[in-house]
Parts: sequence; structure tokens; C-alpha cells
Amino acid sequence: MKYYVYKHLKRDTGEIFYVGKGEGNRYKSRIGRNPYWRNIVEKHGLIAEIIQYFESEDLAFEAETALIASIGRKDLGKGPLVNMSDGGEGASGAIRTEEQRKTYSEKTWMRTEAGKASVSGDKNPAKKPETRRKLSENNAHRNPAIREKGAATFRAFGDNHPSKSQSHREMMRKYNPASRPEVRKKISESKMGVPSPRKGIKTGPLSEEHKSLIAVATKAAKDAKKARGEKLISDEGAKQIRIASRKRFLQQSKGSYITPKGIFLDMEFIKA
Repeated sequence: MKYYVYKHLKRDTGEIFYVGKGEGNRYKSRIGRNPYWRNIVEKHGLIAEIIQYFESEDLAFEAETALIASIGRKDLGKGPLVNMSDGGEGASGAIRTEEQRKTYSEKTWMRTEAGKASVSGDKNPAKKPETRRKLSENNAHRNPAIREKGAATFRAFGDNHPSKSQSHREMMRKYNPASRPEVRKKISESKMGVPSPRKGIKTGPLSEEHKSLIAVATKAAKDAKKARGEKLISDEGAKQIRIASRKRFLQQSKGSYITPKGIFLDMEFIKA
């Protein structure tokens, strides 16, 4: 017999928290599980057991549905199971039509209005002070040893770190959503009429100590580039600086300005 119904138990308490239908090694797989399932396994561990084999997939589905109904789903407040549906779905190798996909989506309780309301606003578990405290405490990046390990790895790569390569920077520029005109337009429109979050904040002039630190860091960076035989400013960087300068001069001169080599008129250069 190929198909079976299985259960997942918390390793530390033996409490059942999931029921499913499967074949092969599905009962042991951790792929394709919902976030609630993953949270439980990470915290309590996992014991996977096959409950019973069946001669057909339909019989296995019927047993899965009946078992989920009898034990109860946690999201419906009826039991401990973190299953997100009532079962009887996901036939092996089946190709779903759009209508079937829509039906399954609508059947998922967390996508109904009641389901959404159960985790909205103050009902959202992640907004509870106790939950936020635990999330903060369990954040690995708050551990100084882990932060230092990551920083040491970054330093060890030096200029060979993938994020510093020209190809990586070009890729980031190419796929940065904010570089697309339609995205930039939406961002601009969303900020219209909204006061700057820094409005009214007076930072004051930099202290002499701060200026000194900036000067030392800048000089060190320039010296390092010179030692490697690199340009202080890349060709692309120089190009962007020239464009920004022209725009600034055009704004100041209300549309055009004259250079020894010609005239810039609305960003177009006309030779003298």
C-alpha cells in the first residue's frame, strides 16, 4: 500500500500538533511546512509517525480529514493541530485548475475575514510585549560573539568580498526597484505633502573631533586606493558627479550656463 496518514508530535512533550496524508518519505520531510509548524519543531523538536496505510489516496484523504476534525485545529480554537486546512487536498502529482486553486485558497481559514481579524491589530501575537521581548532576546544578532564573527568574516574577505565587486554593484543597480521610473514616481507621489521626518531637527555643526575622524578615515581610504593603483573616483562616479554639477548649475542659472568650451542648455551641450 502506497498512501498513509501520519502524525507529528513534539519531541519534548509527546503532544500531537500536526496530521497529514503522504507517500514515500513525506512524513519525515520538513519541506513545504507552514510557519507555525516550523516554529513548533524549532522549539520542541519532532517525532514523525505513520498512523495507518491505505489502499487508495481517496481513503487516505478521508482518514486525514476525519482525524483533523476529531483532534481540532489550533487556528479555529478547537484543538492543538497547526494544520491550515481541514485536509483532503493536495493529490499527488495533480495539476490544479485556477478554480480549484481559488477554492482551496478560500477554504484556508486564515484567509477569511474572521481569520484575518484574529491576528489584526492588538490581536497579533507579534505585538504582545511578552512576544516582542522573547523575539528580541532570541535574536541571534544581539549576541556580541555572533556579530563579531560576522564582522571578522567580512574583514577577512577585504576587497574580495562579493558585495564589493563591480559586477555585484552593477547587478544591485540593475535590479534595484527604486531605479525604475514607475517606482520612483510612486515614491515621489507618496511623499507629496508629507513633511520631512527631520523637519525642525537641528543637528548643529560638526565638532572638531568629528571632523578630524572623518578626515582621517577619508585619507586612509584614499591612501589604500593609491597603494592598490586604483582611481580615487571611478569613471562612473566621476560621470555622476559631472551630471549632478550640471544640474545644480542649470538650476542656479535657470536653464543654461556658459563654459569655456561651450554652452549647456537643458543638459544638452552646444560647442562654442
